[in-house]
Amino acid sequence: MKELETTQLPSSSSGEGEFLSLLEQTIVWLVAQGVPDPVIATELRISEAQVRDHLVEIFKKLALAGLLDQLVYVGEEPPKTDS
Repeated sequence: MKELETTQLPSSSSGEGEFLSLLEQTIVWLVAQGVPDPVIATELRISEAQVRDHLVEIFKKLALAGLLDQLVYVGEEPPKTDS
């Protein structure tokens, strides 16, 4: 399986960057669009538990207190892939 690329996004608390994988960026974008966890899991071919685990890690990495803060980092377009 091809390893996902990472990108640096700013942390809301310290201003330093944390790396989110392309998968994590995609999950953030889908959540921001209001897509429920079961649909995200199906779309990304992972389990619902994995979606939740990734969300926990995303919140840790970005030191976010809630979904509203998370939306600050999400643009209107999904993450770009190297296709």
